[in-house]
Amino acid sequence: LPPGWEMYIDNASSCPYFVDHNSKTTTWDDPRMSMVKPTKTQEQVPMETEPELPKQPPKPKSAEERANETIDAVTEEVRDLEAKVNAFAGKSKDKEYKFLEEMLTRELIKLDGVEAEGHDDIRMRRKQTVRYIQQTIDMLELKASSNEQTSQ
Repeated sequence: LPPGWEMYIDNASSCPYFVDHNSKTTTWDDPRMSMVKPTKTQEQVPMETEPELPKQPPKPKSAEERANETIDAVTEEVRDLEAKVNAFAGKSKDKEYKFLEEMLTRELIKLDGVEAEGHDDIRMRRKQTVRYIQQTIDMLELKASSNEQTSQ
């Protein structure tokens, strides 16, 4: 390390951080690396009395959190599509019909990636969302079929 620098290990993340006693700053970036090639991302934080740790990257989300976020996002998207299905006045050969059917199918596929991993609440939410999408597709098919019969 350059003169006036020390390296410590962060207890929470087990990652090394560096203290520059010359400028009274801390950084996650190894100062030896900046001697080779300076980086734009090197962030230095002024030191007060004790060296302050640089901000930690956000904690990775748990599988349960990711599953719930996916289900929430799919549900929201299907609500928007359901409004378009309710306003649909075309036939099954129309571009709008094909678009709505494709988008609803894509939302079903997104749910295929949701793993319950033993969480009954996630399994139930996923199942309810699949049913919701299927009902919306059924409504689209009924409207298209009804519109085709009316025009004959």
